[in-house]
Amino acid sequence: NTELGTIIGQVLAHDSDQGINGQIKYSLVSENSISNNRKIDDLFILDPDNGELILNGQLDYETNQFFSLSVQARDCGVGSVPAYATIEIIVIDINDNAPE
Repeated sequence: NTELGTIIGQVLAHDSDQGINGQIKYSLVSENSISNNRKIDDLFILDPDNGELILNGQLDYETNQFFSLSVQARDCGVGSVPAYATIEIIVIDINDNAPE
């Protein structure tokens, strides 16, 4: 029931360099398709400037209970070396009620 546009997490990388060599850009590198031919990018947006992970699509527990996203952090300098992290998201089913 999380509203679209909600920030659900954030990644953060540090680079001690000065100037553009210290400016970090974030991106999702997961190419995983999920059910109904949707892609991870259909459900989640990663802000390239601040690393905030934003919900972009409705999640359905009955379709997918778990997501694993690969994130790349890279500085803006020439020949930069990327760093990677994994974000794991567990979907909780809140609309199924036990019989009374």
